Amino acid sequence: MEGFTKYLEGETVLLVPKVSLKVPQPPKVPAFFNPRGKEVRDLVVLAYSAFSRICGEIRVADPLAGVGAKSLRIAKETNVKKVYVNDLNPTAIKACLKAAEINGVTSKVEVYNKEANLFMLEFSSPEKRFNGIDVDPFGSPIPFIDSAFKAIRNGGMLTITATDTTILNGLYPRVARRRYIGVPARDDNSKESGLRLLISSIVWRAAALDLAAHPLFGYSTHHYVCCFLKIERSASKADALMNQIGYVYYCTKCGFKGLKNDICPICCSKLSVAGPLWLSSIHNKDFLKQMLEEVRKRMFRKYETLILRALNEIDLPPFYYSTSWICDNLQLRMPSMNNLVNEIKGRGYRACRSSIDNVGIKTDAPYNVLLEILKELSLKSEANNV
Repeated sequence: MEGFTKYLEGETVLLVPKVSLKVPQPPKVPAFFNPRGKEVRDLVVLAYSAFSRICGEIRVADPLAGVGAKSLRIAKETNVKKVYVNDLNPTAIKACLKAAEINGVTSKVEVYNKEANLFMLEFSSPEKRFNGIDVDPFGSPIPFIDSAFKAIRNGGMLTITATDTTILNGLYPRVARRRYIGVPARDDNSKESGLRLLISSIVWRAAALDLAAHPLFGYSTHHYVCCFLKIERSASKADALMNQIGYVYYCTKCGFKGLKNDICPICCSKLSVAGPLWLSSIHNKDFLKQMLEEVRKRMFRKYETLILRALNEIDLPPFYYSTSWICDNLQLRMPSMNNLVNEIKGRGYRACRSSIDNVGIKTDAPYNVLLEILKELSLKSEANNV
């Protein structure tokens, strides 16, 4: 194919536009491929490997596939029975078919050239529905969510990626409210707040169809926000999940966060509000353990720390504190993250490092205790360096 080149990612050979490898913002013509999306593709491969181990033979759809980077990797690198690849761009589909031949997975791949919503709705009857659907558009996934709900089997998994991170991270609150039915925090916790806003909006939309969307795993960076959810057909379970949606109150001056209060208990400033957000765990322990097994037997060992931190976060408060933000604000010396975790645990509280922010700390310790510990560790560090 003229203008395309072979590109190895994971264990899979892809055919991608040469221009996509040369420019910061990959163009949609002749076909879309973003090399910076490798991390989320790795995580999706791990997730479907784990999910197929749990559920047996499964069928997965990729309605916005581009050149099929994610689809082909799922077909090549997992035990998924069949992958249904769709993209509106016929050149992208041609590249996907050729790459399927190169990787020897033609029998596992079925391709379509349709608008994404139309493609999913054609598989909405019960006997045609998919066990897994990956929704990964350019921008917001919201225009495709309802169709995905109709095309997913009971007990199936949706993997949803959003790249409109400026909105989910709080830069455009009016757009966030219109698109995601809520407002994220605009503070040091904005990456997790955006992820929880995305999950909340999905849970809301699912509940309107009597579907329960259970979070299995969530992750957020500056470039994208992604979540993995198990979908069940149950109005009563949908009602129960709705009770896990609420608000986080935060102070932009001192960094306090909590689930109630109008006035900051630390500095007496008026608190800002983020929400409605998903307030329960964004991770499922059993699913993460399956992902961890896949990490340890594959070439993805670099994600072991991420999965272990996600496991440690379960049941901790629905926000983290950025130690770098706090220390800059209070003009403190930044302590070792491991020393900070150990000191908090030594005082009888739970604590772990955030899976989303390398200098983020999650803890059930009161904020004044966290500040006290940070000040003590900073003084010790200064004394040791005198």
